[in-house]
Amino acid sequence: MIRLEPEERPHTFGGPDGRTVRSLDNLRIANRRFGGIRSVVDPLGALLAARRGGVVRVLDVGCGSADIVRALTLRARALGVRLWAVGVDFDPVVVDLARAACREWPEIEILRADARRLPFADKTFDYVIASMLLHYFGLGEAERLLDSWRCLATSSVIVSDVERHWAPYFATRVLGRISSNPLFAAGHAETIRRGFTAGELMRIGSQAGFVQMRISRHFPYRLCFQGQV
Repeated sequence: MIRLEPEERPHTFGGPDGRTVRSLDNLRIANRRFGGIRSVVDPLGALLAARRGGVVRVLDVGCGSADIVRALTLRARALGVRLWAVGVDFDPVVVDLARAACREWPEIEILRADARRLPFADKTFDYVIASMLLHYFGLGEAERLLDSWRCLATSSVIVSDVERHWAPYFATRVLGRISSNPLFAAGHAETIRRGFTAGELMRIGSQAGFVQMRISRHFPYRLCFQGQV
């Protein structure tokens, strides 16, 4: 499958308010069922376990409805880690929904910001995380994003995204024709087609300045990139 660059076919999240809400609902379901939450929370939770009693600063770029950062907050509480988490998203509708979802979560602050121009000084956070965001960008811009996130972190950057692979791509297309389940709509096959291979993530991570990196796979077809700062 050929990976499309955004210059060839712009790729946007959501749209009008109703479509954005539906996209978020589908993403929350996918995160629960298809490894999105655990692909971030498990790797970062393992790192947090070594920091019991301390304060950890986390930035979630493209936080959506903040389901991942809330799951991370629960893990931090269970581990005895004091978490300060900031979630950022560019869509104002998404930001409002995330703020409403986090109203009872004092550890989490939600801000509106562009992932390409984040308003934070270098080394503001211990960890920077992003889930299902990087595939919105071409390889060159993805490299620049990883480089900017590396500068913001003191420990590591963790990025989870869909793995580009023929099996889920064609399965989603077939299921989309025979099922009314919104998780198998045409746009989800396109998301898979725009995903990354493990080799691509390692390559752009190296070009972004990471020296120590690893890729883990999470069922089904999720890749987690961990780059140590």
